[in-house]
Amino acid sequence: MLKNIVIIGYGNIARKHIEVLKALGCNIAATSNRSVEKRDMAMQEGISMVYSDYHQMIQKEKPDGIIVCVSFWNMFTVLSDIIPYGIPILAEKPTGTSLAEHKSLQVLASKYKTPIMVALNRRHYSVLNKAIELAGGKQNITNVLIEWSEDPFHLANKKKLNNELIHKTIFENTIHGLDLLTYLAGEISDINISAVNLGDPFRWIMNISGKSDTNTIYNFNSSMDNFVPWRVVFYAQNKRFVFAPLESCEYTEGKQKTVIEPDSKDISFKAGFYNQANIFVNQAFVSNKYDLASVNNSMLLAEKLYEQFMI
Repeated sequence: MLKNIVIIGYGNIARKHIEVLKALGCNIAATSNRSVEKRDMAMQEGISMVYSDYHQMIQKEKPDGIIVCVSFWNMFTVLSDIIPYGIPILAEKPTGTSLAEHKSLQVLASKYKTPIMVALNRRHYSVLNKAIELAGGKQNITNVLIEWSEDPFHLANKKKLNNELIHKTIFENTIHGLDLLTYLAGEISDINISAVNLGDPFRWIMNISGKSDTNTIYNFNSSMDNFVPWRVVFYAQNKRFVFAPLESCEYTEGKQKTVIEPDSKDISFKAGFYNQANIFVNQAFVSNKYDLASVNNSMLLAEKLYEQFMI
């Protein structure tokens, strides 16, 4: 078990990781952040050691594991820097701003034999995995429908991001939905894309549809013109599972409807985070189920979508 953990980047998501790691009995040895304000905040919130330089932190603390929570446009640089230490890493997603960056990290991780788990917490929702079990396994899923949207106007007006960062942030968040698509439907090579840019400049409407390599029919519909809650639906024979919001599930078999309840960990902590952390600290992720390669298809789909809207 990984016991001594350090965290690079200290913000809201880092705090969620810390909550579950402490519950699992891990020691949060230190955090690093370039921001003085964030370093002060970490100390005020009980982190005994803070650093401005993550190399110095890793060399002094000699951790068993590293959690990386930096902004995703800095993620590739940070991961490239720390992979050579050979220490197991849990990295927030996406790990780069392109499939090429993502794949170059795989080459580097292979060279230094560094285990990397990508933090795609929605794969670890208890309701999702209970639903997959009730379907008889992912091999029995026949159809996956995903409705996804982002709010670029909020990003511009509330978060004050420029157009380039809005574009990157939409790419970042859409990885969640695309990863659920490939996680449920299987590898996707039959890719049909429809995309329209209505202007302003982020009134994007886009759709990916087709058949996966496991013969699952899929449809991913995303609109930046109408911000709506995310919704996932999948089918198995005589069964339908609806996630809206994603942390909940309505299960229909025949004409009988029931609700799948989340487990206690998904109620006490941010959904999916406890199960994800448990896999990481017990090193159960050292397989191709949760590694960088497991996200290749999602990254490819995201890249193909956003090629339609190059800025």
